[in-house]
Amino acid sequence: MLAFPGQIRQLKPDGSLNLAYGNGGIASVTASAPSKLLLQSDGKLLIVGSTIARLTTSGKLDNTFAGGKGFETAPHPASSAALQKDGKILVDSGFIYRFNTNGSPDTAYGVNGVAAGRGAGGIAVDAAGGAVVSFPIIGDGVDVKFGIERFTSNGVLDTKHYRDEMNRSWIFRTVGYGNPRRVWCDLVSALRMVGYDGALSIEHEDSLMTPREGLEKGIRFLQSIVLKEPKGKVTWA
Repeated sequence: MLAFPGQIRQLKPDGSLNLAYGNGGIASVTASAPSKLLLQSDGKLLIVGSTIARLTTSGKLDNTFAGGKGFETAPHPASSAALQKDGKILVDSGFIYRFNTNGSPDTAYGVNGVAAGRGAGGIAVDAAGGAVVSFPIIGDGVDVKFGIERFTSNGVLDTKHYRDEMNRSWIFRTVGYGNPRRVWCDLVSALRMVGYDGALSIEHEDSLMTPREGLEKGIRFLQSIVLKEPKGKVTWA
């Protein structure tokens, strides 16, 4: 399959266009700039983008999907999508949505059909049927960084015991081991701009460190970015 804005083309094994598919080898779809193609076990094709459309094996809009329309408008343009084992469709657009196998929104998922994500990225399904979602983290301007969060199969943030760090959707980290340095520099600069010159408190609940080590590392990190001297003269203005 080849995806283009508004159309899907099916190729034969030799690379030539399959003229029997759709209309002369081209199936028209309502999804602009498809971000994900998902092949169902029955051979039908899901196209996810600004809409969620389904094509039959012959390349026609599936009139058994989304109340006969063959497509359902996505609440927000999707960055990725995945199929659960039961055929339900998970769509990641920053928030996580689930659609039933017939294309209708699944309001039993998360809260009224929505699980709150932290930014559009990629999505996959784990062995238990839950969503594993990547999301962008503010970087240092050089490296692109992503985080991972996990939801249960019914769209609830998967928060296992705090000692099960590998399988929790998130864990507490001490200052300097979570968000990158740039975030804290921006925070300290914003406090300076609004005139704050008070204390910076550390709440330490990092299960990967002892309380003493986590506190000492957090203090050293903050000491390296705190603005200690008063603002200087603006000699260049």
